Amino acid sequence: MSETKHSTSPAPYASRDDFRRVFHEETDSLYRLAFLLTADSEKAEQCLVSGLEDSVNGSAVFKEWTHSWARRTIFQNAVRTINPRPMEEYNLSHFGRIPGFDPNTSQNHPEIDGPGAAKQQNR
Repeated sequence: MSETKHSTSPAPYASRDDFRRVFHEETDSLYRLAFLLTADSEKAEQCLVSGLEDSVNGSAVFKEWTHSWARRTIFQNAVRTINPRPMEEYNLSHFGRIPGFDPNTSQNHPEIDGPGAAKQQNR
């Protein structure tokens, strides 16, 4: 018959108290991280509070990852707080714009097509 094995090791997942302890013990370093990311003391405090809430109420995380997960929530909340524009709002005019270059045609810039393109144009 099979025996029921009881684990005497601690729980593999972090508890709410584990996250509360990490945020309590590392308040200064987590606040500094939030402040460096947001450059605003009020937003940094908001990130810290939201980070604790997200950690306590979020998905199950391995106990060994508690410190990393706390920093991760600070990063996520800082990004939400500073509210950057979504990538689809950016177009080519914002990135790598080359004066006189039309991305749909490179006929005025054979060097972009590579060395074989110049030979074909000379024929």
